[in-house]
Amino acid sequence: MALAGTFDERLTTDRDRVRFAIGDTDDPTWLFADATIDAVLASEGSVQAAVLYLARGLIARFAQQPVVITAQGETQDYRDRLTTWQRIVDTAEAAIAAALEQPVTSRTSASVPSRATW
Repeated sequence: MALAGTFDERLTTDRDRVRFAIGDTDDPTWLFADATIDAVLASEGSVQAAVLYLARGLIARFAQQPVVITAQGETQDYRDRLTTWQRIVDTAEAAIAAALEQPVTSRTSASVPSRATW
């Protein structure tokens, strides 16, 4: 069953950015349906978190399959895809960690009176 997917190379939506980041840009061989990506974006809350979630899912899914397949005299070697998705996971984790470490700055300042003036 073919998955329903779309991709705009102008990266106009969060879904396009997620698809681009995980390499899911080829119709008709979508790795995820649009509805799945949209659901993950909604549940995870950001493009980077969705990329992390989906890349981990790809590793789990494809780790169960053979990495080298020979059929009718042709050999397909998929060894690098798990390594590539692991790099995507590592990059997304680093980006999320860096974003969490950013100091929060306030545009306003407030002073707290000393206890003696309460």
